[in-house]
Amino acid sequence: MSHTYAILEVSHAVFEEIHAKLVLVGYQQAFHDTTRGLVIDMHGIALGLQKEHHMSEKLAARLEGLSYHQPSLPVQAVMNQLRRSAMDFMTFLDASIPECREKSLAVTAFEESMMWAMKGLSLTDPGGKVVSP
Repeated sequence: MSHTYAILEVSHAVFEEIHAKLVLVGYQQAFHDTTRGLVIDMHGIALGLQKEHHMSEKLAARLEGLSYHQPSLPVQAVMNQLRRSAMDFMTFLDASIPECREKSLAVTAFEESMMWAMKGLSLTDPGGKVVSP
């Protein structure tokens, strides 16, 4: 079967994005192998501008919180002391309470409080730096 169309060359990234979207919705019939390589026959398919996603300040803050915050040396020292104190407390807790559901809950709650304490230290460290993923 022959096809007549003009070929508009686009970047590899654009081609791959359109290709992936058409495959996702089952438009395999739009792909043709030609002497120039694979082409997409866009007959009956219109392109629309993707809506821009504007990031709110709240989302920006949440994304910032997901980034790695490398603490400064003074805050690292505080974190290390906090870890040592936490290990002492966890050892005391383990030795003092027999195995039971309540002990498991106490351990989990303590681990969570340590996580929040460390995050609080790293996020509020004026000498720390954000390391992009």
